[in-house]
Amino acid sequence: PRGSIPKRLTVYWEGVTPPGNLKNAEIHFHIGTSFAAIGEIDQSRNHFVKAIQIKPDFVEAHYNLGVALAKQGKWDQAIASFSMTLQLKPDLLEAALSLEKAKRMKGK
Repeated sequence: PRGSIPKRLTVYWEGVTPPGNLKNAEIHFHIGTSFAAIGEIDQSRNHFVKAIQIKPDFVEAHYNLGVALAKQGKWDQAIASFSMTLQLKPDLLEAALSLEKAKRMKGK
């Protein structure tokens, strides 16, 4: 069934890795991208948030969280995520373009 593989991954990885382990940030990031790939945006967003809680300077997690929020039309939150991405990595063109798009969409 749709979404069952990422859910099984979540249960597995959360069961075998200690809480707060920096590897958990990577695991949550990858689970989040798996959920995003099948359109489970709420689930993907939750895992990106968990990755950021474990590793606050995780650039890719901030960016992907912004993408997930933008897909849900949560423009203020998406803007905040893209802005944080650019604070952490100012030369990330994708984040700059996504930030500008989110600002335009918010203004509509």
